[in-house]
Amino acid sequence: MSRIRKTFNAIKKSSFFISAFKVGSGQVIAQFFSLVSVPILSRIYSDVAYGDTPLILHIFYGEKYESCSTIMRVLCLNFMISASFRRLFGNAIAAFKKVKINLLHNVIAGALNIALDLIFIQRMGSMGAALATTIVTVFITILETVYILGFLKKEEIKRG
Repeated sequence: MSRIRKTFNAIKKSSFFISAFKVGSGQVIAQFFSLVSVPILSRIYSDVAYGDTPLILHIFYGEKYESCSTIMRVLCLNFMISASFRRLFGNAIAAFKKVKINLLHNVIAGALNIALDLIFIQRMGSMGAALATTIVTVFITILETVYILGFLKKEEIKRG
């Protein structure tokens, strides 16, 4: 069975649904049909990239970029996290009408990325930039998760 078919089967088995919930007086957009189905394309992309990264780099960018396969793998991980969770959580925060929180998270992400780039690029070159971006994505995703959980808990307490 191909990796892509295995991926689809795993996604079908592990999908779960989150119902819409009320915030204050209005219904929130937050009905996520499937938290797991969002990353389907990123998972397939990642499977393809991890399967034979040097070949993909050779096909699309030429022979001289085959040595960048490790950097591409790190960036694929970053893409999976961002597409699967960060965008979803950012949109959920916007749906809660907390766009200033999104702005704050993005300012933190930008500043942290610049700081880590300054440190990591000097030591590791291009790989340092890829690592810095991935670290920032993971950090902001955790920050957004904590915020959403706290927001939902606070709303649950308000509802009584």
